[in-house]
Amino acid sequence: MRKLWNARTAKAKRQSKTANITTKMAKRSRTTYITHVTQKSKLAYITKSIDESAANLTPWYCEYRVCREDGQANWVFGRAATPQKEIDGSIIWNRYITDISERKHTEIALAKAKEVAEAATKSKSQFLANMSHEIRTPMNGVLGMAELLTNNNLSEEQQDIVQTIRDSSETSF
Repeated sequence: MRKLWNARTAKAKRQSKTANITTKMAKRSRTTYITHVTQKSKLAYITKSIDESAANLTPWYCEYRVCREDGQANWVFGRAATPQKEIDGSIIWNRYITDISERKHTEIALAKAKEVAEAATKSKSQFLANMSHEIRTPMNGVLGMAELLTNNNLSEEQQDIVQTIRDSSETSF
């Protein structure tokens, strides 16, 4: 359960998912809530995005990590619908904060698995390139020697053996 800020009464109520807040309350609650952001480099970005949303009356979206009271860090996705400007000039919008920790952990695990798979593919490709080179180099020597043998007087059986070597090399290379 999260607190629901009612802009008209400025009283906190309990509600499961939404928070109606004014710009002033957003700044006050932002200061309280965002101080728990674990990525301090993201703090300025979040603050700026909230201010821009209020100033331009545009929706707000942001992913970031917060530190819970028990010390555990959770990923959250914050979003607010397009703010509404009231007659008195105050700005009100609905803000939703969703815990996306499980999704982020899955994304991180997938990214790590992808890196491992790419490294394995690179190793396999390197291995195959090396093996191909290691096989081709001596085979070229064998084929060169077989070519030289054709220039000599060979018996019919020897000529068949040399021709088999040459035929095999043409299908292999």
